[in-house]
Amino acid sequence: EFMFKSINLFVLFSCFNFTNLCQNSNQIDYQNFFLGSYKYRTGNTKSAQDSFDNFFKLNKNPSKQALKEYLHFLFDTKQHNHFESVLNSNESMFNDDEQIQMLHASILKNLGAKKKSQEIQQRLIRQFPQNQEFAYEVVLHQIENKNFQEALKILQKHLQENVGSNSNFLFHVIACKIYISLGKIDEAKKSIEYALKLHPQSGESWLMFALINHELDDINATIYGYSRFLD
Repeated sequence: EFMFKSINLFVLFSCFNFTNLCQNSNQIDYQNFFLGSYKYRTGNTKSAQDSFDNFFKLNKNPSKQALKEYLHFLFDTKQHNHFESVLNSNESMFNDDEQIQMLHASILKNLGAKKKSQEIQQRLIRQFPQNQEFAYEVVLHQIENKNFQEALKILQKHLQENVGSNSNFLFHVIACKIYISLGKIDEAKKSIEYALKLHPQSGESWLMFALINHELDDINATIYGYSRFLD
């Protein structure tokens, strides 16, 4: 009984919410969209696709919110080419939508258009410099292509834009690994020390600290790093 009431409350709330999404639609359009979204959220993707198809056949001018929900559905169901088609038909509507643009970059990468994917990611970093996910994806892309200097530039810019944030821990660790790859051990040490200030419980970081200081012939720091790693 409790579950039945909860579902009814969910349906009632969703009705109010999705009425705004489909305000230009007739009643049949609205019902199809709501059913599609509900089935999508509950894992019935085949039935969701049928409902979405009916909605878009009847509604030639869907709202941005309706299209955005559908784009998420296409991404989650790996319909990459259809995602591209829908987005290209409504490109101006989503130029500044960071979520959809990030999905777009990911799809382009999966489709083999890595250069275009990277261009979108770099544009997103400029538009949303505090977004950690964007910076992380672009840095990984640069590392995969062995563009270590470019990866460091992006890391440094992101860290400058987000001074003092605890979420910077991961970026300092990545910078440390890049510096090690480049043979810049002193810079690697600075990066891992910054990381440890933000997250002193990280065992992996203490191990890296010990290995770096071993390379620098600092025995005391090496022993200290190993002891913290083994704690």
